[in-house]
Amino acid sequence: MIGGRAPSAYLVAIQGHKQVGLSDDQMNHILDTHLIDPQHLRADDFKAFCRARERRLLEMIERAMGKSVHQGGSEADESSEADHRDMEVA
Repeated sequence: MIGGRAPSAYLVAIQGHKQVGLSDDQMNHILDTHLIDPQHLRADDFKAFCRARERRLLEMIERAMGKSVHQGGSEADESSEADHRDMEVA
């Protein structure tokens, strides 16, 4: 059902499926319980979706651990880590 479609399109398809039949509010609630901001999916904004989901997951981890999670966050750090992982695989 999802294959090759933008999130905004597959949400409509899922919601409208005869065995599902959910309103936008009902689907948004389900997505929210998975720490997914439905606005980003409905806008097909993948970068905002990833940033928001990462933030929400880290907040959940911090609450569970009772302390702050270190966030590297800079693009330079991320590319450096990706390069390092690539070298380990080779």
